[in-house]
Amino acid sequence: MERIPGPPLRKIGKKILALAEDPRPPWSAVLEGQGGCLFITESDWYILYHVDENNRSLTILGVVDGPIQTLH
Repeated sequence: MERIPGPPLRKIGKKILALAEDPRPPWSAVLEGQGGCLFITESDWYILYHVDENNRSLTILGVVDGPIQTLH
């Protein structure tokens, strides 16, 4: 995350913190073929995460700049 410029970093941080309250916001989407991983976007950045319903936990897998098609 140290490579993310200041203004987007703050917005990304807010979105990540908001996932604690609602891990499946309406603007989230499932990352096809990746074992139930989800993603949300902030500008051109993709926040990848996984929700474990059994353990009631959420894991941030990464923040990617650019087209998410490269992850499929």
